[in-house]
Amino acid sequence: MSEAKRFRAVAADGRMLYPFPGRVLEGAWGRTDWVTEGVEVRRSMGTRGELLIVPAALTEVAYRVEDTTAAVTTWVCRSENPHLPDTVPGDAWDAFAKPFGYDEDGHYNAASWYKAEIAGVQHVVKTIDLTGFEDFPANLLDPASTLDPDPSFTWAPSPAYLVFGEWFGDAVPGALVGFSERLVKMVEDRLPSHVKVWTHEHKSGLVKGSVTLQFEDRRTFPLLRTDKRRKQQFGVSTQSFSFEIPFAKTIPAKSKAAAIAEFHRTVDAIVAQIDVQKPAVCAHCSGDGVVMVAS
Repeated sequence: MSEAKRFRAVAADGRMLYPFPGRVLEGAWGRTDWVTEGVEVRRSMGTRGELLIVPAALTEVAYRVEDTTAAVTTWVCRSENPHLPDTVPGDAWDAFAKPFGYDEDGHYNAASWYKAEIAGVQHVVKTIDLTGFEDFPANLLDPASTLDPDPSFTWAPSPAYLVFGEWFGDAVPGALVGFSERLVKMVEDRLPSHVKVWTHEHKSGLVKGSVTLQFEDRRTFPLLRTDKRRKQQFGVSTQSFSFEIPFAKTIPAKSKAAAIAEFHRTVDAIVAQIDVQKPAVCAHCSGDGVVMVAS
């Protein structure tokens, strides 16, 4: 399984933004201080995570956190309660607190009733590795990165690229979807009115465009005259010829604008494929077959 993508981007003040899906200091519940200067953590707008903001060119940042687990000697009840002991020794805390259950963050419920007495606070220095982050494909500082090039098309951005919110969804990789009938209409509008195209799904992720062309059958055939003599007369009738052109259900691209451009190239290519098809009856099959002739 491939590792999830991690991105970084330049902030307005020149520092680097590193989005995290949850808390930057996940698991650091004690008091923390940044050892590295110029570091800041903000809530990420549009996501449930946080942004780590650091000076440019750093490959790691360090912070110091209280080692409360090792330092707690006694838990003292915050208020008088006849049903609770006034103090709980640090080494007996887990056995005491566990029966009261946990809050939504996974902490003991009992921790809200007691405060920890710490003798000789200890600290641990930890680091956050900033290597392995890729540059975000959209420029967060360019207003154009938030513009939709054509709202009439449906774009599905890859969830891995929504780390800075959905505002930049049209400027990041994804796929154009739901365009089959639109493509067919655009193809038909550029071809003679007798050309008809319709679509149906195909197992392999493709859509089959079924194309029907009409052409004139100018074979001669005998007609019975009023004097009951047969004569070879030139007759004309209209025949149909069908074939299929497959195209993809989706158009993956680096951005919505790039996918729309590819959509129009696909329309051009399909029109060209159909336009060169010039059917005619086969002279060697008494008209039962169809051959393609030069334009």
